[in-house]
Amino acid sequence: MGRSRLPCPRARHRPMPMCPDSAIDRVSTPYDLLTSAQVERLRADADRILDEIGLEVREHPDALERFAAAGARIDGTRVRFEPGLARALVQHSAPPRFTQRARNPVNDVVFGGHGTVTAPAAGPPMVRGRDGIRRYARLEDFRDFARLTQASDAIDHAGAMYCEPTDCDAAVRHLRSLEAALRLTDKPVMGYGRDSDQVTDSIDAMRAVFGEATMANECCLLTMANIEAPLVLTGTTAEALMRTSAAGQAVLVASYPVLGMTAPVTVGTALAQMLAEVQAGAALTQLVRPGAPVMVGMSGAVFSMRAMRPEFGGVEGLFLMSAGAQLARDLGCPVRGDGAVTSSKLPDAQASGDATRGLACAHAANVDFALHSAGWLEAGLVMSLERFAHDVDSIAAVRAQGLNAPTPEPGRGWEALMAEWREPPMDSSTAQTLADFIGERTRRRLREAAT
Repeated sequence: MGRSRLPCPRARHRPMPMCPDSAIDRVSTPYDLLTSAQVERLRADADRILDEIGLEVREHPDALERFAAAGARIDGTRVRFEPGLARALVQHSAPPRFTQRARNPVNDVVFGGHGTVTAPAAGPPMVRGRDGIRRYARLEDFRDFARLTQASDAIDHAGAMYCEPTDCDAAVRHLRSLEAALRLTDKPVMGYGRDSDQVTDSIDAMRAVFGEATMANECCLLTMANIEAPLVLTGTTAEALMRTSAAGQAVLVASYPVLGMTAPVTVGTALAQMLAEVQAGAALTQLVRPGAPVMVGMSGAVFSMRAMRPEFGGVEGLFLMSAGAQLARDLGCPVRGDGAVTSSKLPDAQASGDATRGLACAHAANVDFALHSAGWLEAGLVMSLERFAHDVDSIAAVRAQGLNAPTPEPGRGWEALMAEWREPPMDSSTAQTLADFIGERTRRRLREAAT
């Protein structure tokens, strides 16, 4: 029988311990959407995909050499696996649970432990900020979402990719964003992995805050490696995955296709492709550093022929997340899912309904990390302050339902949350080390961009 789950993973929300193992007790068992026969069929289909089609690894000879040394068949840039090989590489050494450190130890989170970790939406280029007008994001908008993240007790993980501050030079945008997230919150953060420089800078920023010794022995950073194209691991993604794993930090290997575009239109076939992709990606983390923390994510959207764009918040996406979580749990790794995703353009009733269904589905499926749990609008194009506050209320309601507790009263809106924010303390030596690092690395990246 599957394990049940408490609704919140952080220490200050834990129940009073009743026995030494109470930290891993759950309130409810996961809802398994697939039968055991369907799981076996999809596992066999994923093995067949990796055996007959394989994974294309572009512009990364080191990754190809590591796969070859593990027994995979290499044909140019194509890597093929004997049935069960990729899954065995993951199950042999990947930890079933791991803790990510926060600046404030009270905010440390456990993936694969006793709850679903929530994090804000990540990546929108546009915002609906204090004025409510849809526009391109600026650094001050990023800081506002960091403040809301810190002030909200319903958000467990800072994420750190709330929006794209377009008033910052692209070469140093990730540095300014990381600095804001690390100073304005004391919750765990995600790093940037769009190129090798961003990965290196993210790891080095964590070293500036946590110190070399802590980074060498504990997980302080989570980097996302998205396999976006069907059955293709780009050199950039492979490098992000490998550098992060080599440093002993956590990698989120995610397959997030759009059915009808980057995956087959049928849900079952898409699930088989997604499982093949995350198995191969997670296997590479263990070939780089056995025992490196890794999480897998299997979520997606469908392509609307009417709107000619991906659609979020529909039943197909919920099905993919639930079934994907069930398949990913079989690997023995923590599982990532979606939270409050929607295609609604405004923080309206449609957005609220999509958010509540998504968060409830993530909780029922026992995902360990619900990314995009607050603020998401317009299929991920927009981050909204008002939507963020509404989603915080939805998270609180879903958690109360999981505990069979009364549903809490709705919150007071983003203005009240912002007023409650207080900058978390950082000791002067750490603050100076971080400021020196950001300053030096910013100058270097700007020089490199100019040449």
